[in-house]
Amino acid sequence: MKRTILVLACLAGLATVAFIARDQIARAHYRTALAASAAIPKGPSTRYASLADPNYTRAKVSFTKALATYPRNARWHFEYGRLLCRVGRTDQCLAEASIAAALDPTNSDFKTVLLRLEANRKEEALSEQRDTNAEFARTLAEEQAQQQERARILHDR
Repeated sequence: MKRTILVLACLAGLATVAFIARDQIARAHYRTALAASAAIPKGPSTRYASLADPNYTRAKVSFTKALATYPRNARWHFEYGRLLCRVGRTDQCLAEASIAAALDPTNSDFKTVLLRLEANRKEEALSEQRDTNAEFARTLAEEQAQQQERARILHDR
């Protein structure tokens, strides 16, 4: 009986050690991700940081590993979303911000950022639509001018 209790105590101790080790590894991945994310320089002539930056790759891998261990950590999803925004991955950024806000609905920072991202996304869509409409109008005007020129040439013959 004492031996069984001793074995169970040892197993419980090993399980606790394994949990603590897993926790420390996940937190180390998170700290690595934050450090790598902070080291990504913003391009001077571009709006977004480069996806080719090795710090981006290191940060993304570290966030992925940390979130695999603690998928319900709202702060970590939020920070991963910030990284994705910095490199122009707007849809993925919005998804991570949504997860963070859903996991911690009392955090007003998450909600505020999510609302801003959604507003920016709508503005980008409207801007793209305006650009598309303007391009269509130019193309249509050019085609009409060409048709008028052809009609004038045919009329002059």
